[in-house]
Amino acid sequence: MLFNSQFPDRKHRVLLVEDDEPIRSSLQLLLEDKGYSVRAAQNGKEAISLLREGEPPHVILLDLMMPVMTGSMFLEALRNDVELSRIPVIIMSAWLHHWTENSRSTEHIMLQKPVDPDQLLEIVRRSCLGTAEPPAAERWRPARAALREGEARE
Repeated sequence: MLFNSQFPDRKHRVLLVEDDEPIRSSLQLLLEDKGYSVRAAQNGKEAISLLREGEPPHVILLDLMMPVMTGSMFLEALRNDVELSRIPVIIMSAWLHHWTENSRSTEHIMLQKPVDPDQLLEIVRRSCLGTAEPPAAERWRPARAALREGEARE
């Protein structure tokens, strides 16, 4: 368990917001296997409820296309809460290109579905450590390019 050995006194918390049960279960198992504490929600409304309970997560993994409350609606609710708006969000979507063209904000790291597990784990790790955010001018770029450039700077 990589993170338990690196951070023995602190388990990083992840909120996973994904309506597709097989994807949600797979990602939850992947993250928990690496030592993360994961809470999962099926939609944005459920995620907002989870955010109001207990300690906030270190990072949020967010699908965009969901019933009840979409990822875009969830992001808007997050922006309107001073405390919650500070939590890093990693957006995962098969419709990423369409969303970034029509979005008012591309301030989040974005991953194209299907996500690469190693890439996801590295971005989650960096988000929990506070080192994942690419420079503002590069936020729209695919996460793989931002990740490679981050490795070059270290």
